[in-house]
Amino acid sequence: MIGRVAVVGIDVSGRAAPQITELAVLHLDDGVRVRGPLVWLVQPGRMPGRLRMGRRAELATAPTWPEVAGQVAEALAVSVVA
Repeated sequence: MIGRVAVVGIDVSGRAAPQITELAVLHLDDGVRVRGPLVWLVQPGRMPGRLRMGRRAELATAPTWPEVAGQVAEALAVSVVA
């Protein structure tokens, strides 16, 4: 029996000190999806030089990490992170 887990995917900028630009959480219960994916775009402190087309505009208007951190913590609080 696996139980309830949260699978986390993170996309980061390609800088020497990478910053989170997107984060997703998928909740599984015994291997079956029960919630998600929950996805947050995150505006990096400095915009990465290389981004796929259209991503720069999305990130420019995305919330900052402090603005989404509470939501992410809440999404992870109910499950073991895998």
